[in-house]
Amino acid sequence: MSAEDKKHVEQPVEEEDEEEEEDLDLFGEGGEDDKEWEAEFERRAKEGQAKIEAKEAAKRAAGKDTRERVMGIFEIKPYEPETDLDEIIKFIKETVVFESLKWGECKLEPIGYGIKKIVAACIFMPDLCNQDEIVEAIEEHDDVQSVEIASMNKMS
Repeated sequence: MSAEDKKHVEQPVEEEDEEEEEDLDLFGEGGEDDKEWEAEFERRAKEGQAKIEAKEAAKRAAGKDTRERVMGIFEIKPYEPETDLDEIIKFIKETVVFESLKWGECKLEPIGYGIKKIVAACIFMPDLCNQDEIVEAIEEHDDVQSVEIASMNKMS
Protein backbone atom coordinates (compact mmCIF):
# COMPACT_ATOMS: atom_id res chain seq x y z
CA MET A 1 0.00 0.00 0.00
CA SER A 2 1.31 3.40 -0.87
CA ALA A 3 1.47 6.35 1.52
CA GLU A 4 -1.43 8.08 -0.26
CA ASP A 5 -3.69 5.03 0.16
CA LYS A 6 -2.89 4.92 3.89
CA LYS A 7 -3.91 8.57 4.23
CA HIS A 8 -7.25 7.78 2.58
CA VAL A 9 -7.92 4.83 4.87
CA GLU A 10 -6.83 6.49 8.10
CA GLN A 11 -8.81 9.68 7.64
CA PRO A 12 -12.33 9.36 9.03
CA VAL A 13 -15.14 10.70 6.94
CA GLU A 14 -16.80 13.57 8.77
CA GLU A 15 -19.14 14.87 6.15
CA GLU A 16 -22.45 15.16 8.00
CA ASP A 17 -25.16 17.61 7.30
CA GLU A 18 -26.35 19.45 10.37
CA GLU A 19 -29.60 20.26 8.57
CA GLU A 20 -30.31 16.59 7.88
CA GLU A 21 -29.90 15.71 11.56
CA GLU A 22 -32.25 18.47 12.61
CA ASP A 23 -34.95 17.28 10.17
CA LEU A 24 -34.79 13.74 11.44
CA ASP A 25 -36.94 13.52 14.59
CA LEU A 26 -37.10 9.90 15.72
CA PHE A 27 -39.31 10.42 18.75
CA GLY A 28 -41.47 13.13 17.29
CA GLU A 29 -42.96 16.14 18.87
CA GLY A 30 -46.32 15.91 17.09
CA GLY A 31 -45.83 17.98 13.99
CA GLU A 32 -48.32 18.65 11.20
CA ASP A 33 -47.73 15.23 9.63
CA ASP A 34 -48.75 13.47 12.86
CA LYS A 35 -51.98 15.45 13.13
CA GLU A 36 -52.83 14.71 9.50
CA TRP A 37 -52.06 11.02 10.01
CA GLU A 38 -54.25 10.86 13.15
CA ALA A 39 -57.12 12.57 11.34
CA GLU A 40 -56.81 10.12 8.43
CA PHE A 41 -56.73 7.18 10.86
CA GLU A 42 -59.89 8.41 12.63
CA ARG A 43 -61.66 8.95 9.31
CA ARG A 44 -60.85 5.42 8.11
CA ALA A 45 -61.90 3.89 11.43
CA LYS A 46 -65.26 5.64 11.23
CA GLU A 47 -65.73 4.50 7.62
CA GLY A 48 -64.95 0.90 8.57
CA GLN A 49 -67.39 0.99 11.50
CA ALA A 50 -70.07 2.48 9.25
CA LYS A 51 -69.59 -0.34 6.72
CA ILE A 52 -69.94 -2.98 9.44
CA GLU A 53 -73.09 -1.35 10.79
CA ALA A 54 -74.54 -1.08 7.26
CA LYS A 55 -73.96 -4.82 6.65
CA GLU A 56 -75.64 -5.72 9.95
CA ALA A 57 -78.57 -3.42 9.18
CA ALA A 58 -78.95 -5.04 5.75
CA LYS A 59 -79.02 -8.51 7.35
CA ARG A 60 -81.65 -7.38 9.86
CA ALA A 61 -83.71 -5.83 7.06
CA ALA A 62 -83.50 -9.07 5.08
CA GLY A 63 -84.82 -10.94 8.11
CA LYS A 64 -81.63 -12.82 8.88
CA ASP A 65 -80.57 -13.30 12.49
CA THR A 66 -77.05 -11.96 13.01
CA ARG A 67 -76.44 -13.73 16.33
CA GLU A 68 -73.91 -16.50 16.62
CA ARG A 69 -75.12 -20.12 16.57
CA VAL A 70 -73.36 -23.19 17.86
CA MET A 71 -73.86 -26.82 16.94
CA GLY A 72 -73.17 -29.14 19.85
CA ILE A 73 -72.95 -32.90 20.09
CA PHE A 74 -73.41 -34.46 23.52
CA GLU A 75 -72.62 -38.02 24.60
CA ILE A 76 -75.02 -39.20 27.32
CA LYS A 77 -74.03 -42.36 29.21
CA PRO A 78 -76.41 -44.38 31.44
CA TYR A 79 -75.61 -46.13 34.72
CA GLU A 80 -76.72 -49.61 33.69
CA PRO A 81 -77.10 -51.59 30.45
CA GLU A 82 -80.79 -52.20 31.24
CA THR A 83 -81.60 -48.48 31.27
CA ASP A 84 -84.37 -47.47 28.86
CA LEU A 85 -82.51 -45.09 26.57
CA ASP A 86 -85.66 -44.16 24.64
CA GLU A 87 -87.04 -42.76 27.89
CA ILE A 88 -83.90 -40.64 28.33
CA ILE A 89 -84.17 -39.38 24.74
CA LYS A 90 -87.81 -38.45 25.35
CA PHE A 91 -86.79 -36.70 28.60
CA ILE A 92 -84.09 -34.72 26.78
CA LYS A 93 -86.30 -33.55 23.93
CA GLU A 94 -89.28 -32.65 26.13
CA THR A 95 -87.69 -31.42 29.36
CA VAL A 96 -84.37 -29.89 28.34
CA VAL A 97 -85.85 -26.81 26.69
CA PHE A 98 -84.18 -23.41 26.52
CA GLU A 99 -84.69 -20.36 24.38
CA SER A 100 -82.91 -20.90 21.03
CA LEU A 101 -82.17 -24.60 21.76
CA LYS A 102 -83.26 -26.99 19.01
CA TRP A 103 -82.61 -30.72 19.34
CA GLY A 104 -81.65 -32.66 16.27
CA GLU A 105 -81.00 -36.35 15.81
CA CYS A 106 -80.42 -38.61 18.81
CA LYS A 107 -78.87 -41.98 18.06
CA LEU A 108 -77.59 -44.93 20.07
CA GLU A 109 -73.98 -46.10 19.83
CA PRO A 110 -72.47 -49.13 21.57
CA ILE A 111 -69.80 -48.52 24.21
CA GLY A 112 -69.04 -52.09 25.24
CA TYR A 113 -70.32 -54.95 27.40
CA GLY A 114 -73.87 -54.35 26.18
CA ILE A 115 -73.93 -50.71 27.25
CA LYS A 116 -74.95 -48.07 24.72
CA LYS A 117 -74.66 -44.31 24.84
CA ILE A 118 -76.88 -41.62 23.37
CA VAL A 119 -75.30 -39.19 20.90
CA ALA A 120 -77.52 -36.12 20.71
CA ALA A 121 -77.05 -33.15 18.39
CA CYS A 122 -78.43 -29.68 18.98
CA ILE A 123 -78.16 -26.09 17.80
CA PHE A 124 -78.26 -23.15 20.20
CA MET A 125 -77.23 -19.53 20.61
CA PRO A 126 -74.60 -19.22 23.35
CA ASP A 127 -75.74 -15.74 24.34
CA LEU A 128 -79.21 -17.14 25.25
CA CYS A 129 -78.21 -20.48 26.82
CA ASN A 130 -74.81 -22.01 27.40
CA GLN A 131 -73.53 -25.57 27.18
CA ASP A 132 -73.14 -25.97 30.95
CA GLU A 133 -76.85 -25.29 31.46
CA ILE A 134 -77.69 -27.94 28.87
CA VAL A 135 -75.37 -30.52 30.49
CA GLU A 136 -76.78 -29.85 33.97
CA ALA A 137 -80.35 -30.17 32.71
CA ILE A 138 -79.60 -33.55 31.09
CA GLU A 139 -77.82 -34.81 34.22
CA GLU A 140 -80.99 -34.19 36.25
CA HIS A 141 -82.37 -37.49 34.92
CA ASP A 142 -81.81 -40.25 37.49
CA ASP A 143 -80.48 -42.82 35.00
CA VAL A 144 -77.84 -40.54 33.43
CA GLN A 145 -74.34 -41.24 34.70
CA SER A 146 -72.48 -38.58 32.73
CA VAL A 147 -72.78 -36.13 29.88
CA GLU A 148 -69.76 -35.20 27.78
CA ILE A 149 -69.45 -32.59 25.12
CA ALA A 150 -68.21 -34.42 22.03
CA SER A 151 -67.92 -31.31 19.87
CA MET A 152 -68.89 -27.66 19.62
CA ASN A 153 -68.77 -25.84 16.28
CA LYS A 154 -69.65 -22.26 15.46
CA MET A 155 -72.03 -21.87 12.57
CA SER A 156 -72.15 -18.88 10.27
